[in-house]
This record gives sequence, structure tokens and C-alpha cells, in this order.
Amino acid sequence: MAESTALLRRHGVNTPSRVQIPPSPPSPNWLAEVRAVASACLLIAATGCVERYLEIDSNPTGAHVVVNGKAQEQPTPLVIPFTSYGTYRVDAWLPEQPATTEWIELDAPWYQWFPIDLVSELFDPFTHVDRRHVTIELAQATAAPASRAESLQRAEKLRQSTQ
Repeated sequence: MAESTALLRRHGVNTPSRVQIPPSPPSPNWLAEVRAVASACLLIAATGCVERYLEIDSNPTGAHVVVNGKAQEQPTPLVIPFTSYGTYRVDAWLPEQPATTEWIELDAPWYQWFPIDLVSELFDPFTHVDRRHVTIELAQATAAPASRAESLQRAEKLRQSTQ
């Protein structure tokens, strides 16, 4: 590069050391471009999503619930948001009654299957709400026998019915 500059100077050609480019004037449609970018940002921000809720009720109501090892703060009926589909373990009990454990299978709806889920989660302008309702039947507590004689009588009755 230096050799070519020296050669041009020997032959009388004057070369500037730096070339300055003037700033380009704003485009005549700059307002339209700003509007287009703003519209694209709004469309991306206004995309829909999927809300998932698990509604748990019990018979009788008012049971304490533990879902996948996490105790819930309020008794049944209650609504819990969830993020993934699959198998959930639900333990429910009432004071002085035996506890009940149920395994609940939550299958994904059609709009959550791959690759449709990409559209429903990212680009669909509507919000999909997936509500699953579960009712847990709690066993009734059996009354304890009043006396030893009543216990022996019930035991004898059970032994005779199994022979």
C-alpha cells in the first residue's frame, strides 16, 4: 500500500490520506419503518399462552392436601396452577380419618403436542385455559368399639363368616 502511494506521488498524483464520507440523509420513509418495527414488537408481545389449573375437591370437603410432596396452604376445594403434564401424587386427609393417596394422570391436550405447542405457546394470539377437575373420595372413619366385649363379639362374628 505504501509503495503504491509513493509511486502515485512520483508521477504527480496527489492522494488524500483519509476519505471522509458525509452522513446519509434520513430516509423519506423513516416514520413508516419506525411504525413497522413498533407493530412487530407489539405483535410479539401480544402473543397468547396456555394457563393450566388443577382443581382438587374432596368428599367430604375441607381435606388437607399434599401434591407431589408439597403441602397446600388451604383445604379443599382448591385450585393449583401447574406447568407440566404427567402423573401427580395427591395425598388428602381429614383429622381423625385415614389418609387417601391418589395418582392423577394429566394428559396433554392436542394443542400441547409437538410441534403444535410452539404455535400455541408463542404465536397464537389467544390464551388457552386448561382446567382439570379431580374429586378425592375420603374413607369414613370407623367407630372404635365401645368395650372389650364388643370387640370380642365382632372378632367372633368375623371368624365365623370366613370359615
